[in-house]
Amino acid sequence: MVTIGNEEDSCVAHNKKIAQPRRKRKATGTRRKEEIQELVDEVKTLQTQIAALQKNEAVQTSTKHSELQQYILETGFIRQAVLQQQASLVNVQSALSRLTVTSLDSLIIINA
Repeated sequence: MVTIGNEEDSCVAHNKKIAQPRRKRKATGTRRKEEIQELVDEVKTLQTQIAALQKNEAVQTSTKHSELQQYILETGFIRQAVLQQQASLVNVQSALSRLTVTSLDSLIIINA
């Protein structure tokens, strides 16, 4: 024989699930207004982030520009120093070649 009590229990449990009140549905206009407000808030947040990023970019660009100017100045000073050293070296080589030529000429004259 089949017990009827179990069937009744399952029907009661099923009815309890159905009997729970549903949430009240919001009006479409209200939902749209909430969505619009959420999007407006998100836009404000994003605009704030954009402003902060632009400010950081301006600071970084300024810093890079000043670093580049400093690098150019240092490079110019180093280049000038190298050119002066090369000019000094040319003068020393010229003086040495005159001395060696003079001493060879004097040796040749003495021997001749």
